[in-house]
Amino acid sequence: MYSSWTQAMLFPAIWATAWYTLAHISPVGYLTSWSPVSGSPAYDWLVPVAGSPIRDWLAAAWAVVISQLGETWYMGEETPEEAPLVDHEPLVSTTSSTVNSRLKGTLALGTVLLALTAPSYVWQGSNLGLPRPVIASDATPLTVGCVLPQHNQYKRHQLTFENFLTETTKLAAAHILLWPEGAVSFADEDERENALEKVRRAITSPNQRVGVSFEEFYTDSVDPNGRRGPLRRTGLALVSKANETQMLYFKRNLVPIAESFRLQKSDNRPPLYTFDLNLPKWTSGPAVRPISLTASICLDFAMPDPFADLSASSDSPQLILGPARTWDLAVGNAMWEQAKQRAMELDSLVLWCDGGEGGLSGIAGQGLHEVVQVGEGSWIRTVGVEYPANGHKTLYAMIRGSGATIGFMWLLVIGGSSGRLLGIVPGFGNLPRNLRRLFLGWRESRRTQALSRDQEPNLLTFDN
Repeated sequence: MYSSWTQAMLFPAIWATAWYTLAHISPVGYLTSWSPVSGSPAYDWLVPVAGSPIRDWLAAAWAVVISQLGETWYMGEETPEEAPLVDHEPLVSTTSSTVNSRLKGTLALGTVLLALTAPSYVWQGSNLGLPRPVIASDATPLTVGCVLPQHNQYKRHQLTFENFLTETTKLAAAHILLWPEGAVSFADEDERENALEKVRRAITSPNQRVGVSFEEFYTDSVDPNGRRGPLRRTGLALVSKANETQMLYFKRNLVPIAESFRLQKSDNRPPLYTFDLNLPKWTSGPAVRPISLTASICLDFAMPDPFADLSASSDSPQLILGPARTWDLAVGNAMWEQAKQRAMELDSLVLWCDGGEGGLSGIAGQGLHEVVQVGEGSWIRTVGVEYPANGHKTLYAMIRGSGATIGFMWLLVIGGSSGRLLGIVPGFGNLPRNLRRLFLGWRESRRTQALSRDQEPNLLTFDN
């Protein structure tokens, strides 16, 4: 039979695996997940270690502990008066010993869960403490912002490229500016390049970078004659005063129906771009410091492991650009929470700019959690970025996703049943053997109960 530890660990492993699998299958990713993505700061330090599945595992593990303790308290132990009338050879240990054995596993799991909260009190990681000071010897002041023009100000129901460009020039003090998802639309790639050239000319500082999110029509490379008609996609281009586009990324996951009918998804992996930021002379330390960026677009953030495809040899990005456009405040808040999770997994910052009606915009990660703006209205904010940059990736980033986390959860289950983590016998292995024993015990118990009912004396006899 399974050990008490395995019995306690089995449900959390099943629960985490089920939701992780569902997130991969679902077109909206983690938005279908039951487990909360916020409200458990004591366990936040585990997210950059194990990824988001650890939250599902923790929720299920606490459910096991609470339910088992509640069952033991409410049901108690079996009294002698409750013993069965038919005396037969027990197939398993007595109820009392079974309850005590199961309780040991539950208490052990509860102790582990409480112990996992200790690092949040003794280890002040960047995601657990306060935001890094802007002016400090170990920080690089970086000014970021969202370009969110107000419709009333420009007297237009549909904002144009010129409106966004004008708003961008008003925020010249920012180092990095981001337009919301699909801010402008281009008829083809040539029109896009001409528009990006106008953005380059509008940038006055070599320190400034502007992330332009757009929708464009394009011709499929496998259909150069355009027999399928023009295709449409959502992208993000990062430009500066330089003649070349520093970063180009296209959305990989589309909202069902709302986007999937009119847009094409991409299969390109998130880019990683590093540029040198020139600081004022009064800044302590080197005057030129590298800043690394990556990007994803809206629903991409709700998918499991969206940044697992980053090059294994690359450093961890310091800032993630996240243009978005949601259609409801509740959806916007859910996507904001997902963006925070992705930043926490990489121990990075995310600049989130939601251009939807009532959308949430802000910067999160490394001690920052608050929304800066709800709805329309451009803004900028200066944050402190760690210096020198910690090139070491989080454990989650090094293992390139949460698949290894799921595997480790099941190793804990198997280890409890076999007595050793890798104790899998070639062929059937210990886990199938224990499953077979469990099934045979259940079948024998059912047979014994049936025999007991057949042997009960008839108290009343009716003659015809």
